[in-house]
Amino acid sequence: MNTSKRSTVPTLKLCATAVMAALVYWGSQLQIQIPAVLGFSRFHLGNVTCALSGLLLGPGWGGLAAGLGSALFDVTNPAYVAEAPITFVTKGLYGLIAGLVHQKLFHRRDGYFPAAVSTASNF
Repeated sequence: MNTSKRSTVPTLKLCATAVMAALVYWGSQLQIQIPAVLGFSRFHLGNVTCALSGLLLGPGWGGLAAGLGSALFDVTNPAYVAEAPITFVTKGLYGLIAGLVHQKLFHRRDGYFPAAVSTASNF
């Protein structure tokens, strides 16, 4: 059997993307309702996992994981189902930008400061 490294890399990236999309979905599920003037707002960990997917998987795959996980949350919640396409694009861009900033600006250097600046660029 001929197994080359080239054929396993996309499979691993796809599996990691699916795992990160699931983490984005569950991060959006864990929420705290905050009373606001015009109803309720919510604090959730979905944005954190969107940025984390961009940092861990890179811009393309990380953006896909962030968009899919957030859109899946919107599709499964009746209050947000109409916003699913918008969420897919905006949260996908969130992961994409975090990954691009980290990849291009810091040249894949590890550490807290590059990761913090990469994720703060989305706010």
